[in-house]
Amino acid sequence: MDFKKIEKEINKQAKREEQYDKRKVKLAQDVVKGKRIFFGPKPIYMKEEAIRSWVRNFTQKDADTSKMIEDLKKFSFVESVEKGRTIKIVLTDGEVIEFNMFSDYINPEEPTYDELLSSGREQKCCETSLVFANIFEQGLGTSTDVATGWHHRVADKFKFLHSWIEFTDQDGKEKCADYTLNIIMNKEGFYRMQCISEVLNRVSATKIREDRSKELDNVELKMYLLYRDQIIEELERRQKGRDDGR
Repeated sequence: MDFKKIEKEINKQAKREEQYDKRKVKLAQDVVKGKRIFFGPKPIYMKEEAIRSWVRNFTQKDADTSKMIEDLKKFSFVESVEKGRTIKIVLTDGEVIEFNMFSDYINPEEPTYDELLSSGREQKCCETSLVFANIFEQGLGTSTDVATGWHHRVADKFKFLHSWIEFTDQDGKEKCADYTLNIIMNKEGFYRMQCISEVLNRVSATKIREDRSKELDNVELKMYLLYRDQIIEELERRQKGRDDGR
């Protein structure tokens, strides 16, 4: 793992996110004005961005899901859409995206239930992945990881750091759970929709539980998920130094 390269990219991320948000506002303004739109970076992930935006809206409270499904079927790159508890989207290139809503597995009395169905779930990928990785592992009785890596929006230029949960369900299928989108999705579909270009690190739920007793209060969650092994080694080295000095 190239630590210096990752640190450099992380430092750039806040600026990229700000630029991306400004670009979206400007784009919307130009569309309303009827202006012709020219993208700066080559828009190579438009299908994925369209699906991601659709999923983001579909999984919020009071979404008109029936209408949204009919709208999705009109996309030229969508072959079919099947609605049940699981939503199955088949693309014309053969890719299949299947997902359930994360909130379907949460007690409606829990505070997280309403948050999952709102925009309040966004910008919380690190902390929610850490919490729910353990819940998934205990509930399913299978190993669960928190993965952290780069995903893209619209074009390669728009690259963002993100964390999500990975596990194998009771039917042996690989799944990804993303609190920020309120989804539990097949891994292949998730990687396609999120345009995951590189997974930088995975931390198991077992290690997360073991680390609760360690001095991690001053460690940023994002840094912990990226450099967990190196951080724990450093903490153990310091503890050994204190013990040897007694």
